[in-house]
Amino acid sequence: MQQVAHEGQGGSRKRTKVLKDGRKKVSSGREEGGEMSGYEESAAWLRRAQTDLQAFVEALAERLEGDMPGLVEVERKREGLFSGKRQVVQMRIHVDGYDYILSREGARVLTRRSQVVRGVVLRHEDLPLQDWLQGLVEDVGKLSGQMQSVSQALHDFLLQ
Repeated sequence: MQQVAHEGQGGSRKRTKVLKDGRKKVSSGREEGGEMSGYEESAAWLRRAQTDLQAFVEALAERLEGDMPGLVEVERKREGLFSGKRQVVQMRIHVDGYDYILSREGARVLTRRSQVVRGVVLRHEDLPLQDWLQGLVEDVGKLSGQMQSVSQALHDFLLQ
């Protein structure tokens, strides 16, 4: 049995096996037994993760806009010239002296936290998505606690 590897349509890897009786068998590059190779499995996982990340960004923007009106700015762009569908390009969340910025560049998501005083950015730091989310959750929690204290003080004042 002789094996020959060649590129298929769309750059996919194909293998042709010539059997003892002269027939040819073409496979999709999967290993014997139908299992995916390490590369194929990794590529499939990355495609899925990119799709999940796009859905996550859209859902996060929608949720934050509804939950924190006035503190969230979301920039969206049309997918195409005639498409009615719009995708999140950037979102900015203003929380207690920090701006949390999430930007999309193609399949990549970039996250940054900027320290802002009176509208002037003093410094920014690029953060991994996980650290960005953790910092955002902590600062929103602090802001929520402050707002609850103010609300309680106002309530107590009005009932006196």
